[in-house]
Order: sequence, then structure tokens, then C-alpha cells
Amino acid sequence: MSWKFYTTSGAVKQVGGDVGPEGPPGADGVVASIVAGDGISVDSTDPANPIVSADGSGTVSFCGINMPNGGITLDTDLSATQGRCFTPSHDLTIYAVGAMFAASNAADTYRGVIAEVDSVGVGTVQGTPSVTPAAAAGTTSGQSRRFEFASPVVLTSGTPYFIGLQITSGSGTTSARGGRTSLSTTQILGLFPNAPGTWESISRYASNALSAGNTPSSTSTQVSPVWLDGVYTP
Repeated sequence: MSWKFYTTSGAVKQVGGDVGPEGPPGADGVVASIVAGDGISVDSTDPANPIVSADGSGTVSFCGINMPNGGITLDTDLSATQGRCFTPSHDLTIYAVGAMFAASNAADTYRGVIAEVDSVGVGTVQGTPSVTPAAAAGTTSGQSRRFEFASPVVLTSGTPYFIGLQITSGSGTTSARGGRTSLSTTQILGLFPNAPGTWESISRYASNALSAGNTPSSTSTQVSPVWLDGVYTP
């Protein structure tokens, strides 16, 4: 292909020769950077062809419980704090404690509580428990309530904890009136919260403000319908 142009005098002039063959391709482009997120790794050994991999770990959430097929009855033991001991099998981040209960007064106030204990067998409270803000019951009929912490609570794998419901109106011997059920052959599903770890049977404390050194006022071979909402990394 050649080009022509006209001068002011009208003469035609031709410049340039035909277009030659296509030249070789230029150098490969280079990715400036790739930022790896959670569970992602980046191999930038060859910047033009970075390798991005996902390890599939991520986080797993859990909440709620499996219900027994034999029903739940009221725990009228004279203890303001009722629940279960639990030993997590992973480090857990907890957002809330859930519980079933039947308040005797709609104006009663309740909260969730997590306390480190020395062992699931003895249950002596260690340090200062983590408690949720208290909330009014709102009804005297049986109910499920989720009690959310102001800030997430971290539970350490292998450390035993008490997970419970606490009535804050009244005294330490005011019954929290939580739920309970036995693990009989007719209740094969039982009450097993799905936070990963080992859950034990009922522990009760005659206190509505647990502190270090508190020990259970009574225990039971039955189980209490309390559970945890949170996440963990497998």
C-alpha cells in the first residue's frame, strides 16, 4: 500500500512504500500485584503468570440445637444460673448464647453467661465470666431466646467452660426456670448443640452473678437446652 497527497498546485505526489509483513509479538504483560485474602495463596514467581490457590479452609458457622423427641420439662431447681459444661474441640468465636426457659414473670430479666471452669466434673469458676446484656423475658410461656454479647467471646480449644442461662432479677436462689430433659431410650436424639466439642449434663449455680471460686450448687444427669452461636476455622 502506498500513500498519495495533493499539493496546492494540484499535482499528485506519492510517498512511502507498501506495508511490510507483521512483526513479532511484544513482550508479555506483567501483573503488578495480587493481594491474597483468607484461605488464598499467590505464587508470583512468574509475574506474567501468577498462580492463585485456595486452601478451602474458610470458617464454619454454628447455631441452634437438635431437639429431643420426648419433649422438654421445666427445671424449677432454686438456682439462678442453669446450663451445661462444654469443652470445645476448636478455638471458637462466640456471638451469642441461646436458651429455652419459661419465666415466672414477664418483667423478669435474663442474660447468657459463659464462664471458664476448672473441669467439667467440678465446675469451679475461673476468672471473670463473660455475660450478655440482660433482656426482659417478655412472656411467661415457654420460649427460646438468643442473648448476644456486646463483643465476641473467644473460647480456647480443650478448655472447659460453663454455658448457661441466668436470671438477673431476684436472688441467687431464684429459679432461672430453664428447660431440661433426660437422655432415655425414647429420647434418642437428645439435646446436642452443634458447636464442635463435648457437652456435659446440667450444672446449676445458686448465684445470679458468678465469680471466681463459685462451684455448682447441684448437678443432674439430665441436659439443659442451651447452645452457642458462632464460627470456627476447621
